[in-house]
Amino acid sequence: MQTDVLVIGGGAAGLAAAIAAAEKGANVTLVESGTLGGTLVRRIDDSFGKQIFGEVMTGREYVRRFTDKLSLYPRIRVVKGVVTALGADKTAEIVSTDGCRVYKAKAVVLASGSRERTVGMLDVGGTHPAGIMTAGAALKAMNVDGRRIGTRAVVIGSGESGLTAARRLTLEGVKVECVTERMPYSACTPDMKVYCLDDYRIPLLLSAEVSEIRGDVRVREVVILRSGGEEQTVRCDLVVVAAGRMPLSALYGFIKPGAKGIETDSHCMTCSAGFFICGNALHVRSGADNVSEEGRIAGGYAAEYALKRRIAEKAYWLTPTGNVSALWPQRIVAGEGATVAVRVNRPIRSACLAFKDGTGKTVMRKEKLTMIPGDETRIYLDAEDVTQNLYVVAEENL
Repeated sequence: MQTDVLVIGGGAAGLAAAIAAAEKGANVTLVESGTLGGTLVRRIDDSFGKQIFGEVMTGREYVRRFTDKLSLYPRIRVVKGVVTALGADKTAEIVSTDGCRVYKAKAVVLASGSRERTVGMLDVGGTHPAGIMTAGAALKAMNVDGRRIGTRAVVIGSGESGLTAARRLTLEGVKVECVTERMPYSACTPDMKVYCLDDYRIPLLLSAEVSEIRGDVRVREVVILRSGGEEQTVRCDLVVVAAGRMPLSALYGFIKPGAKGIETDSHCMTCSAGFFICGNALHVRSGADNVSEEGRIAGGYAAEYALKRRIAEKAYWLTPTGNVSALWPQRIVAGEGATVAVRVNRPIRSACLAFKDGTGKTVMRKEKLTMIPGDETRIYLDAEDVTQNLYVVAEENL
């Protein structure tokens, strides 16, 4: 079967990509193995939609806005199935309830998201009995299935998912004994820490990690190793693992890699022409609104590529230096502005984020920024700011 744009994944990025491609006039095939909306259907907290729709809403309401819009475009065909093979020639083998079919696309948008790290991926000893769940599984059990999953819990990880799970558990009557974080700083924003932990008097243990989980049939207690070698035993019957997510970009081995893996330009196109990647499939973004915005960019330009309105572009490189650990996109298409997402390798309370040319001259800078490793800082670059390759550095304001 032929299609202009094949979108793999029906989460926040995939839905936005499919709609954007259809708005450009392309015929779109959207493949999703589960429920449209992905993990957002588990979220009942009203923290979505402000950037995209101008109002706050729950994850389910956010997804409903997109699925309602999806039905307005007859150009979009939704296939409930699994992509079992994807080739460099943009040929995909899809197994669905209709059987196995081969789709030939002119452009592909990879929006397959990420997967949560499980306790088996962590260096945690012990018996690993029942009562160990990822944050996503815990939220699904409470918000979707309406189940009570424990009475006393320990949460591993202080990122957005860990803090969201801690707050939700508390509201469901589960006593959260503590949230552990192996780094000496929290992976969340100060406001979120107050909203999810401080308001409920949930302890956050920094420079601490769960070293052992004990129990026979069910979790009985955990051993927490603190800085300096001090051990602390905490009684609980539930361990929620929120130790980050793994982008699924590693699955796409046929895509030509850049210096540091898969790299994209400001159109979300990879180094392999016609393959676009967005959202958590490439890197774990901060907030569903940012994921959807990136999906919109990927879908729109994938349609233009498929319809041969725009094939190749000159682009300038952005290189992270100093305290900048990563940034997206790595290339800015010449003559266009773009929003750049920057992450740092340590907390900087009052940061100066600078874009410099090869001679060290500052082209653009933003000061008095609060930057933390668990969140991304988004900066818009005008077209006139990007006329050559640039270096990106984050430093303490003097």
